[in-house]
Amino acid sequence: MTDTAFKDQLDEELQKRSYGAESSQEKKEERPRKSKPSLFSFAAFLKGILLGILVLAGLAAWSWFQAPQTIQEMVERLPSKTAIVQKDDQNIYRITEVQPVLQMSNLSNQIAEGEQKPTMPGALVAAPIPGLYESTADGILPLPRHEDGLTPFEAYKRPFTRAGEKPVLSIVISGLGVSKRITESVIDNFPPEISLVFSPYPRELKLFTDLARQKGHEVWLTLPMETADYPAYDPGPSTLLLNASVEKNQSRLVDLLSSTAGYAGFVSQKGHVFTPEDAGVNPAIQQVFSRGLAVIDSNTNTRLHFASKLARMNDYPVIKNQMWLDVDPDPASIRQRLSSSLEFARASGGSVVMVHPYPASLKEIQKFLNSPAAQEFQLAPVSAFARYE
Repeated sequence: MTDTAFKDQLDEELQKRSYGAESSQEKKEERPRKSKPSLFSFAAFLKGILLGILVLAGLAAWSWFQAPQTIQEMVERLPSKTAIVQKDDQNIYRITEVQPVLQMSNLSNQIAEGEQKPTMPGALVAAPIPGLYESTADGILPLPRHEDGLTPFEAYKRPFTRAGEKPVLSIVISGLGVSKRITESVIDNFPPEISLVFSPYPRELKLFTDLARQKGHEVWLTLPMETADYPAYDPGPSTLLLNASVEKNQSRLVDLLSSTAGYAGFVSQKGHVFTPEDAGVNPAIQQVFSRGLAVIDSNTNTRLHFASKLARMNDYPVIKNQMWLDVDPDPASIRQRLSSSLEFARASGGSVVMVHPYPASLKEIQKFLNSPAAQEFQLAPVSAFARYE
């Protein structure tokens, strides 16, 4: 084959290949392009609407079930009472008028007298009871009921009826709320006749006091007061001081009063230095009584029964502690002091004793309660010893 013939044949082959590539490209260009899927889906739109309807229906059902609780919470935030506190000629602060602002007598959790039903058998009435508080910017404060004069002390104390001739014994466990484990153990494992005193400072105080009342325990709060070794021993930020201004003590008392609900009164700070004369001129102490609460003086020194004179002048309820059982936390000492208290109860007809939630103290009290000796006494809440001096 000549060079010329070979060249012609090569050109012809290249032309064929070029033509085939162009034809292929044209065919590709002639193919119809697939359309992009639409971003709107009618089926998805319907599903979204259906889901929204279901969510709204669920919210509506939840709101319907929660309505009574929501209403009650709204009521508690509103001013429910107006109290006029005036000083009389004897410098005693008294509540002279209380006018109801809002009543919710048709709530399902109230009984005919306007009190809430207990939540379980043996439980004390749920707190706060309508009509026995005022709602303020600082919280709910206890107050006597205007309609019938019912006081928070009378409403929140545990009912007690003397049975037979047995001497009456009241055991009070003080200082609860600091340890969650110990507090819950005491609430669950001691009989409901045992009265419980809580520190006013724990964040979970309302939870503790509600649980205690559900178990039938009478509830009290510690009243922090200046002690002989203050400020080396400081009872806390709400401590009432002898030389503090009226405004300062009043502000601190409001913090204490609003710390929880359902308590029958206050228990004075162990080792406080307030005398009857100090209480007589202290508006904060006067207001505790004026708000319908009782006071337990934890001091066993009769000279320092600070509330006695004020109570005697105005028929206020006071209770005196006969003995601290665990001044010495040694078990033998606790047993000896308990034995002395039982002898006093036999001789006088009754006795009030107090203990701290120390492990040894709680163990000795439990041992006594489970012993035959306990059958000689009628256990009573500490409110049973209230006197209107």
